[in-house]
Amino acid sequence: MASWLVRLFGRVACALSARGAERLGRLLGLVWFHLVRIRRPTVLRQLRAAFPSWPARRVRSVARELYGNLGRWAAEFVRATGPERVRVEALAGVDVEGLAAYESATAGGRGAIVVTAHLGNWDLAACSQAFAGRRLTLLSRRLSNRGLDRYWMERRRAAGLEIVEERTPFVRLAELVRSGRTLVLIVDQATPPEQGGVRIPFLGRDAWTTRLPAMLAVRTGAPIFPVFVHSPAGARHRIRIEPPLAPDAASGRPLDRVLGLTRAINERLERRVLEHPDQWLWLHRRWKEFPRAPQDRR
Repeated sequence: MASWLVRLFGRVACALSARGAERLGRLLGLVWFHLVRIRRPTVLRQLRAAFPSWPARRVRSVARELYGNLGRWAAEFVRATGPERVRVEALAGVDVEGLAAYESATAGGRGAIVVTAHLGNWDLAACSQAFAGRRLTLLSRRLSNRGLDRYWMERRRAAGLEIVEERTPFVRLAELVRSGRTLVLIVDQATPPEQGGVRIPFLGRDAWTTRLPAMLAVRTGAPIFPVFVHSPAGARHRIRIEPPLAPDAASGRPLDRVLGLTRAINERLERRVLEHPDQWLWLHRRWKEFPRAPQDRR
């Protein structure tokens, strides 16, 4: 049923005007916040912990705006990966900053690592760059609902994104980077210690954080480009490619370089979340606890 409803939403969004689709998406997002309330307690709790000085009214307002944004972004995403007549219009509203440094680093078929987050319309941004001909490989978790997951992956692949599953071996990911692909990693979800997660400060509290991008950079020598998206209502999407991060060869052991890079990635992301808290996906349990002590399994 959920898959059928999402496909219906996609068809309706593509049939409407851009503004009509955005309004429909926002309305459904607000219904999700006020009536369905999925993950709403998690969102409110994490916002209160991250911004303890905020009054309750502001916490609720930011949470409400987030849900409205999610609905709007869903409408924009299905239009950007839909029929050509609506796709061209949707993708025309995307600007990219900092592209020159990325193109210089990847000239001659060299690979790179992009770290990003569920910030702004992240899926639309990735698809827009795949449509532009960039060789992007996205490491993605799968949705538990198979129908929804199939639809989501169909839309991403329609844009030209190569998708690899989260459990792809490290050696294979390193090969992709060495072969000249840009590997896109979403780094803002809790990573358990048995998957290489380490506790790194994020928004004032330690959070289990993936070491994967840092480990790949140390192993392959590829630069890490933090890339974040800002998607305000009624304005253009802005993809910001930040200056690259590289392992400090003078910092000693490879593990020290990995941890240093991982902290730097979290710091970059934290700054962007603080700028636009209503644009980050607070629905994930970012500070989830795991029972086991961290171990290096790679």
